[in-house]
Amino acid sequence: MSLKILQWNACGLLARSHEFGQAVATQKLDIICLQETFLKQDNVYRLSGYNCIRRDRVEPRGGPAFFIREGIKYTIHQPPADVECQCNLVELLS
Repeated sequence: MSLKILQWNACGLLARSHEFGQAVATQKLDIICLQETFLKQDNVYRLSGYNCIRRDRVEPRGGPAFFIREGIKYTIHQPPADVECQCNLVELLS
């Protein structure tokens, strides 16, 4: 099984949601890895057909997010508290 993965430094996802939406609409992506989303807990951001795993920051800027296509099994692993990252295990079935 192959996966199509997009990695993108969003530099503010809400400000670039149109650009992001176009990229997602033109590709059949399985996993989307974003950095610098700048999202806060009160920001709702959904992507139809995807599960979202976010790690928002309290202070301004930053914040990673993963969008994993529905139907792909994954497990969330808790990263160290002193490192800004996300750890997700995707289960590939052949």
